[in-house]
Amino acid sequence: MAQPSKSGDLLHSVWVEVPDVSEGKKNFDGENRTYAPLIDTLRLYAGWLLVWYFIVYALGAVQLTRHLPVHSLIVSSLFSSQVIANCAFGVFLFLLFSALHRVTGGGALRAILLFLAGAVFLFLFISNT
Repeated sequence: MAQPSKSGDLLHSVWVEVPDVSEGKKNFDGENRTYAPLIDTLRLYAGWLLVWYFIVYALGAVQLTRHLPVHSLIVSSLFSSQVIANCAFGVFLFLLFSALHRVTGGGALRAILLFLAGAVFLFLFISNT
């Protein structure tokens, strides 16, 4: 893969440098271990959860609009569930605002402002559905 330029463009600010393994913390066996930051792990799991929500909505939409040979009650109930819609939107907002936080340079004040904006958007979504 091509490395981003060092001129401070948008792509450069999204890339994360991987720490050196020799700087990792030692566990009880004396081996070096390097752990990913917590926010990166949460973003990874949230991404997979959003993919699962997308699959549920895609199967539900196909089941609703076309006559399929197999009818699944689980897919139709998850497709029509308001809890799934709220959670999917919340996961989407988390991924969106954590990416905005990373692109804009981070910081505690930006994190608090983005958290409040996400909470307002989620509240508005839940109250209007």
